Amino acid sequence: MISVVRRWLPRLAETGVGLAALLAVTAAPQIAQATIAPFRYTPPRRELPVTPDLFGSIAIKGGHAPQEVRWRQVMHEDLSGPGPWRAVVDRVRGLAPDERIQTINSWVNHRIQYADDRQVYGVEDHWASASESLERGRGDCEDYAIAKLELLREAGVPAGDLYLMVVQDLVARQAHALAAVWSQGRFVILDSRSDEIQSAGGAADYRPIMTLGDDAVWVHGFALAAGPSAPASR
Repeated sequence: MISVVRRWLPRLAETGVGLAALLAVTAAPQIAQATIAPFRYTPPRRELPVTPDLFGSIAIKGGHAPQEVRWRQVMHEDLSGPGPWRAVVDRVRGLAPDERIQTINSWVNHRIQYADDRQVYGVEDHWASASESLERGRGDCEDYAIAKLELLREAGVPAGDLYLMVVQDLVARQAHALAAVWSQGRFVILDSRSDEIQSAGGAADYRPIMTLGDDAVWVHGFALAAGPSAPASR
């Protein structure tokens, strides 16, 4: 189960990039006047992923998580061949973005029966690929989320718009996993507990812990509430 994620967080914090270092790297260089025309190099433009500041959190880009290697593997799985997902993927390609997302969310929710990793794989924690989960028809919460993200990628959604979120369920008091998709200028949330896609502001019972994107990992923090003013000195 994803409860083991709590053991990863100190390692993420240790590898975070400091603000001063970030500013030093991104600061525009100052070019002194020269007698010859300066050589100008324009690096290839690359669209950065949207920062997942979800559920009132502040997402802080960190280093690497132990499960990141497995995350990259499953998100690069080749689903172009035959499988139980083929018909639904082909059907949703031409749908409007929200309809495509909602169809995949509902289809995966009904295709997979919940079972923990010990029941299915005999280990404490296994992040299954979409083919593993959909062919077995069993998986836990992160397996639902990963399957949805893989199928959406196969259906044409850019990989940079797909995120896996590990959250704390404040009601059940346990870890949970969600799929988050950047679609039409806002985030939508796909949950194994609901067939309807949710707005990012509509899941008040979840507190985000970590998010994995196409090529980045974030940990989540929250702004401190302003406390009472300190008494004036006499």
